[in-house]
Amino acid sequence: MTFDPDYIFSAGSLPSDPRFMPPLANGFLGWRVFDSVMHMGGVYNGEGGTCHRGNIPCPLAVQVKTAEVGQHMYELDMHKGIFSHTMFEPHFEYTQVLYAHRQHSNLLVMEVHLKRIKSSAEPITIQLESSFKSQSDDIDFQNAPDYKGGSSFPSPSEEFAFGGVSPGGLSNGSIDEDYHGHVFWDQDTWMYPNVALFYPSLARAVLEYRVRTVEGARANAQQMGYKGLKFAWESAVTGHDVCPEDIYAQQEIHINGDVVLAFQQYFYLTQDLEMFKEGRGSEVVWGVADYWVSRVTWDAYDQQYHIKGVIPPDEYYFTVNNSVFTNAVAQSSLQFAVELCGLLAQTAPPEWQDTADKIKIPFDPELKYHPEFDGYLQGNAVKQADAVLLGYPLALPMTPEVRRNDLQAYEAVTDPLGPAMTWGMFALGWLELGESEKAQNLLQKCFRNIQTPFQVWSESADGSGCVNFLTGMGGFLQAVLFGYTGFRVQKEHLAFAPLIPQDVDALRVKGVTYLGNKMDWLVTSAEVSVEVSVEVRKSGSKEPSALELVLSTGTTIPLIPGQSVTFLRQPGQIRKLNSSLSCWPI
Repeated sequence: MTFDPDYIFSAGSLPSDPRFMPPLANGFLGWRVFDSVMHMGGVYNGEGGTCHRGNIPCPLAVQVKTAEVGQHMYELDMHKGIFSHTMFEPHFEYTQVLYAHRQHSNLLVMEVHLKRIKSSAEPITIQLESSFKSQSDDIDFQNAPDYKGGSSFPSPSEEFAFGGVSPGGLSNGSIDEDYHGHVFWDQDTWMYPNVALFYPSLARAVLEYRVRTVEGARANAQQMGYKGLKFAWESAVTGHDVCPEDIYAQQEIHINGDVVLAFQQYFYLTQDLEMFKEGRGSEVVWGVADYWVSRVTWDAYDQQYHIKGVIPPDEYYFTVNNSVFTNAVAQSSLQFAVELCGLLAQTAPPEWQDTADKIKIPFDPELKYHPEFDGYLQGNAVKQADAVLLGYPLALPMTPEVRRNDLQAYEAVTDPLGPAMTWGMFALGWLELGESEKAQNLLQKCFRNIQTPFQVWSESADGSGCVNFLTGMGGFLQAVLFGYTGFRVQKEHLAFAPLIPQDVDALRVKGVTYLGNKMDWLVTSAEVSVEVSVEVRKSGSKEPSALELVLSTGTTIPLIPGQSVTFLRQPGQIRKLNSSLSCWPI
């Protein structure tokens, strides 16, 4: 393994605000370094609206004390997921290493290393002080027989059910902290695309979490008088909405389309129909379609379907009609529901297509932009990315002029202290239009949300809000992975349109997964190189599809595993070899 100093964050002291202590997690267990509380995926203190991640006493709440005063060094290795505290004393060095084990997910590990600086017979004495207490306000611990040697967690050989990703991750989520550890659209819209592009098995785990909450989603819809499935705005284990404020649970319904968009992206990247058959993905997609049909209202005056009384992604506004993002994501999920019926030899209810065709998508023909909702006045303040998400990830058809107008209109009025993921979406939009330098300036705004010394993201630039804000990281990564490459996950191909700013020499993206293949990409200002990995094709359980590269000039190049293909930087697409489908325009 090569050492890359860019992964290492070091400091001589710990942050004064304990919220910005380094988070360590492995997808099953997580905690903040030295904290007396840890969390376990899927473990909450209850089912009601006040539920939060269950606080579990952390046995690694240990810090060292010595009689001597030496120099301290704290280091977070982001590549290995390891935190270390080293003390340099006159006669010895002490290092404490902490990490959540990646292979044995039921283990949190502490290692203590002592190194004598000078030869001496004198003993070295250190004191380990623990704040561990075997009580919890959330869990009633009782004596029980030992389980496989005393471990209270599943055996390493057993798979655990993924419990979803909350905005602050597993290291956060106690009461009144970081959205209680609940799962929002942050998982499906902001974090998921980055995962799906590289790790289809992890992407599927996200979808399986949503499948396991179907009964809760059905109950949510029925309680509100609608058909189908209404996924929780704030979800925990059961899928029943655990949002402490009813108005969000009732009105922030775009979550339904966000969930289906994740299923759609997964299928376009993998063509894994089994996920939609035995895996019950079709139940999710079709249940959401039924919900939308029961939720819309027909307007006889303009001959369109309306969705009334919602909260858009821009949460500065309540009980609005025809949120442009909500309606557009509803349209997208209805269209995919019809498409999925065809793939599974089922007949789609005609009202699905009718609703998709006739749902209102607010548009101002004079100003040539998309108002956020009916009655929105251009120039009014907005909280976060909303209408700008129409271009990406929704791929709503529009001219470059309209795309530019949307970006300009909302960039000027977006709250500068709004959530961290927003500016990545503006940057991505400008990259679509070929404005790499403008995009770079906007992307720089994301760095205001990274708190020293261990580069822990906060929701807002002033350090307030959720910490270890995975949503903000997700927006930033999408700007890089989908912005500078131009990757777009589409029905029959993976489109690309590379563009990097003048002050960047090259961008390398390794391990992009498409139809069972892994590809390495290298983008420079003049050229692009693509290579399909040989090893993955040999080790995969399912034979990957043979691929070809189609350039905007019309040139078609087979992608042979192990052989790099280099071409002048231009748009194009990756598709199945010898596909008879139309390959242009992208």
